[in-house]
Amino acid sequence: MKTKSHLIIVGRIGFDEKGKPRGEMARELVAECKKADLPHTRVDEVPFPVDIPEDSHVVYLSKAGRFPNVLVECQKREFPIIIASSDSGIQIPTDVTIPIVKAPNLGLLILALFDVLPRLGQLAQILDARSLCAEGHQEDKTSPPVTMQKIAAMFGIQSEMIGSLRNNVLAELFLGIPRNKTNGFGHHLLVSEALGVRLKIEFETLGRSAYFYGLQMIRQKMEEREPNLLPGIYEGYKLVFPPDPFQQELIETNRAITAELTKLRLELHVALIAKK
Repeated sequence: MKTKSHLIIVGRIGFDEKGKPRGEMARELVAECKKADLPHTRVDEVPFPVDIPEDSHVVYLSKAGRFPNVLVECQKREFPIIIASSDSGIQIPTDVTIPIVKAPNLGLLILALFDVLPRLGQLAQILDARSLCAEGHQEDKTSPPVTMQKIAAMFGIQSEMIGSLRNNVLAELFLGIPRNKTNGFGHHLLVSEALGVRLKIEFETLGRSAYFYGLQMIRQKMEEREPNLLPGIYEGYKLVFPPDPFQQELIETNRAITAELTKLRLELHVALIAKK
């Protein structure tokens, strides 16, 4: 998946006090960019180097505390931002002057689930289904399980009821995660049961290369829409996938009804004035 723009990867790479690697997502994206021969620059923080090309995209992987300064820098230099950090504390002002794309999970099939699961979760709650969910990740993951939290909310499951696993040995034994992938994986399971029917949805991400493919597809869609991609906040999956035709039909129907009601109100207003 080739893109024309330069990529700025904002995320630190290093080790913690125990010698464990940190910044694995940034490290993986740098490696994938090198393999694909894509122009990129990795930075820890702002200000960015002055020689970075004007047609750059920024992917933000860091914590919430660093985001305000990065946002100021990007707005000053008119760099669109893709927020791929799972830090739920990141606050995005509504009056941004650049496009900002929210993509806390860059796995494409997982993005697709975000598009179709909300309606299923709504119907499951109407049926008073009993829904449970759990997730497993590499044992050094310290950020919240944002993907599972989003899916849980769709089915009315409270965050504190999400089961979690952070043990690489158990992940290999019970989840079947290959040993060479236990340093970076995601396993998600949802079960919903109602009226004699048991629905099970299970998916895994093995390694972080999937996130590179998702990032590239989002960037491709951004490039296709530029320069008509206006400042504002976008959901990553809505940029990647075409709108649901049924939903579009509902939107158009609602617009037509609204226009007709507006016309009738105006005609009624004119008639009342005429009577006076």
